[in-house]
Amino acid sequence: MTDKASFKKERSALAAVVTAPTTRTVALLALCAAYIQGPLFKIADFNGAIAEMDHFGLHPARFFALADRL
Repeated sequence: MTDKASFKKERSALAAVVTAPTTRTVALLALCAAYIQGPLFKIADFNGAIAEMDHFGLHPARFFALADRL
């Protein structure tokens, strides 16, 4: 194979991986991971969520801790 032909073959293989639906799904999950895990940790540690709301001066803290889950 010539250098141009091998370059085109590698480029098309990379394009196939980058444009695959699985790659898109994994990339979107990685991008949104912090927004997904934040409420999950607050659900698991509700007292910590209340303490966080108190720390930032949000009163009533329980209300804001519940609202933050949504």
